[in-house]
Amino acid sequence: FLAMSVTKEFVTVADSTDIDLGQSLSLQVNEVQILICHTQDGFFAMDNKCTHANEPLCGGRIVGNLITCPVHGAIFDVRNGEVKGPPASIKLRTFKLKIDGTSISIEKPEKEVNTVPTWGPGAFPPRKT
Repeated sequence: FLAMSVTKEFVTVADSTDIDLGQSLSLQVNEVQILICHTQDGFFAMDNKCTHANEPLCGGRIVGNLITCPVHGAIFDVRNGEVKGPPASIKLRTFKLKIDGTSISIEKPEKEVNTVPTWGPGAFPPRKT
């Protein structure tokens, strides 16, 4: 019987000198789209996907610790993913982040399970190639 490893794996993803204050950087880790934001309180990592319409948050305006989705204007707190303004109502998934010197590493995210049904209402027909 193998004990599950409790230590999460951290992956180095960026250099802090690459992300100016008030800017964000989008990248992919383990097939998950991540957004790293730089606020006056430091660096924060979250899903690069607004929970309202699954649109990317990269390019959203960062003011203080809040990021505004560039598509419909939903507002999230980058520190904990909490919703601060409509139309979103579900908080963002956030990731632990470590900074060593100027290198930023984040806790390796779990691969997302595709939640789109394969049949029934809401299913997407297979794309014709």
